[in-house]
Amino acid sequence: MEEVKTATLQAQAKVPLVQKIAFGSGHLVNNLLPGALGVFSFFLITAFGINPALAGLLAAIPRLFDAISDPIMGFVTDNTNTRWGRRRPYIFIGAILCSILFAVQWQMFEENGATYNFWYFMTFSILFILSNTIFSTPLMGLGYELSSDTKERNNLMGLANTIGQISWMIVPLFWSLIANKDLFDSQADGARTLSIFVGFICLIFGILPAIFSKEPPVASENQAELTYHSLAKNLRILGRDMLNMTKNTPFVRLCAATFLVFNGFQMVASFSFFIIVYYMFNGSYEAAGTVPPFFSIITAFLTATIIIPIVTWMANNFGKRKAFIYSTLLSMLGYVLKWWGFFEVDEDTIILFKDTAITVGVVEFPLAMPLRLLLPIPFMAFGLGGLFTLMMSMTADVCDLDELENGLPRREGTFAAIYWWMVKIGQSIALALGGFVLSYVGFDGSKAFQTAETMHSLRVFDIVIPTLTAGLAALIMVRYSLNEDRVAEIKLELEAKRKTLNQKTPYAYRKNTLWSHSEFATFPDDKIPFISGLKINSLTAEELKIKFHEILKDKMKGICFSPYENRQKPGYYITEDQIRKRLATLQPHTEWIRMFSSIKGHENIPKIAKELGMKTISAAWINQDEESNEKEINNLIENINNGHVDIAVVGNETLYRNDLTEEELISYINQVKSAITMDVPVTTADVYYELLLRPELLKVCDVILANAYPFWEGYPIKLAGLQLQKSYNELKNMAPDKKVIISETGWPSDGGTIDDAEASEINAMKYFVDTQLWAKNNDIEVFHFSSFDEAWKVTEEGELGVNWGIWDSKGNLKF
Repeated sequence: MEEVKTATLQAQAKVPLVQKIAFGSGHLVNNLLPGALGVFSFFLITAFGINPALAGLLAAIPRLFDAISDPIMGFVTDNTNTRWGRRRPYIFIGAILCSILFAVQWQMFEENGATYNFWYFMTFSILFILSNTIFSTPLMGLGYELSSDTKERNNLMGLANTIGQISWMIVPLFWSLIANKDLFDSQADGARTLSIFVGFICLIFGILPAIFSKEPPVASENQAELTYHSLAKNLRILGRDMLNMTKNTPFVRLCAATFLVFNGFQMVASFSFFIIVYYMFNGSYEAAGTVPPFFSIITAFLTATIIIPIVTWMANNFGKRKAFIYSTLLSMLGYVLKWWGFFEVDEDTIILFKDTAITVGVVEFPLAMPLRLLLPIPFMAFGLGGLFTLMMSMTADVCDLDELENGLPRREGTFAAIYWWMVKIGQSIALALGGFVLSYVGFDGSKAFQTAETMHSLRVFDIVIPTLTAGLAALIMVRYSLNEDRVAEIKLELEAKRKTLNQKTPYAYRKNTLWSHSEFATFPDDKIPFISGLKINSLTAEELKIKFHEILKDKMKGICFSPYENRQKPGYYITEDQIRKRLATLQPHTEWIRMFSSIKGHENIPKIAKELGMKTISAAWINQDEESNEKEINNLIENINNGHVDIAVVGNETLYRNDLTEEELISYINQVKSAITMDVPVTTADVYYELLLRPELLKVCDVILANAYPFWEGYPIKLAGLQLQKSYNELKNMAPDKKVIISETGWPSDGGTIDDAEASEINAMKYFVDTQLWAKNNDIEVFHFSSFDEAWKVTEEGELGVNWGIWDSKGNLKF
């Protein structure tokens, strides 16, 4: 029962360290793959002979697919429901695909020609981008929902981004490795070989979140149906969700601040490289050596080891908004300090590790670094180090606000997709604007030297642009309203809302107002005649279990078949393997099974049941959806004519739900009767008191199928059997020439009370033993509800609706 009780909670408050590290390993991959792609793409021109303009297309066109696929993938993962969760299956599959495809896209050979290589790379690059979306979007969504505690979200994102920074300590080395003639015969050979190593590393680390990060269970209420036929409808829902996100002011502020900080940095990202080479080392790449990549590596190292922990501490102690503003102001100081940190190197310059190098195999990495160049790094690192640590944590808070305002399902995947889509679009714009600035200041990469005026202007832009965009971002976040107090209020409101959802009155609670408990009041408690003839109340728990198992061994007449496993619900396609597995559990214990639908895989149940030697009551689920009704009816008719059905049921509690009028239901019943070629009884199933009011309907039905639940009507266990017996007798008196079948009845083993009816394992066994023995003694056909517990019903009937199975949701016998 614990599994069900947590089903509507958003997440655990504290995330175990193993799960944090596993999520962080996904972050490492999420940074390493695009970082490596950026470096490797440079060699499209120099190693594979592709025209620079065409190389630009190879970078741009796959990004178009990326922009389209991101929101769609976010919507898909938000509305997925599997036994493994909403995110983890995609993370696992996506990690494998994108890791393999990253390596495959670089397996080009110069002798194939530039045209062939262009189309080869274009094809596999698009496939790589799409597979990376399958991995990345659910990963971000998973991170947003791992914890319900706003401070723990800071800790989680801080550690994840710390691990992610490792990739930026690795990526700059690719420049040297690919071009190293001691390692590879050519740059093309370097790209091909190194891509395989990168892909392998990403595969190993990419699947870890899917294996070790425990995805919190969430309510599946209002999830969209992911089918081809619902494509247009789902696109409209996605459009509506995206529109709602534009109305979510805190989220818009997060996106705007991120756009400014990240893309202000990205716009001048290449400037530092050019300033180091052309200003500090007077245009000498040889003299600059490994200073540019080690400048990036040191920045990543300080970000991971010092800056992110400080930012996390500030967020937990001062609040996320203030932590962002403080971090941004510190980064602005770092940008300004670049004016003194970037200087012309001469013989008097203090060089750290001047004659020191690290040798790995045959590769030597000089460590020389001008001391003054380190001046701006710690401050600049607060920019991106604080940005993504805080923004990811704050977006998780925004998802709570969205649930409060717009309801279920939770949309972490869609928020992640839109946020990162905005980042990617902004990055493309920033890179284009960066190129424009280079052109404006007169920078010419083909020249060995740049003019003093060009370098002065470039240095000014290198400082002014990120300082200005960071300052604007800080101003935007001054009025960010989703502070820690408001997040705490939202959490309490959501908990109350979820509690109400769990305790909502199920539709089956409506009583038969024509009857009263008082007619049984004349029986003293110790004289109540249980309908089986047994003195049920005098049996011990162990004696009840013995009786229970005896009935199962001798076989019930019938049982209602609930095929859904955990995280599945109506609308989920049921596979034949799952059907066979579940029916194999029931087959030794029942003669008949009763079904409720004939679409989404349910149409395969009758045939498989017949193969296992069971009789079947097969059904078409009828409601207000005429298109769905026709599919249900047609599949039911086909199964009848194929000899797989013993009794056909058109609609279950259709009148009770007011989905159809009596005349409309009779029309559907007659439609089935006129179309079948087998002599099979056709009927409907409904609550017994609905049938008692509809003599015309009973005339059309070949047999009477009545659902009767003393529990939902609030009868205590001592009177439940008498109420069921009265229901049967009334219907039999009304239609004496027709067989009356109790098509649903049962008692929950847990979940609470309805008036005098108490859900418990003892009462569930008492009711089962009493009704089954009564049915056997009187030759009455009773179909017990239900076979397996159904976790999905928590959103429909609260916890009382979950625990009606003889077996639990995993197929274990409960008693």
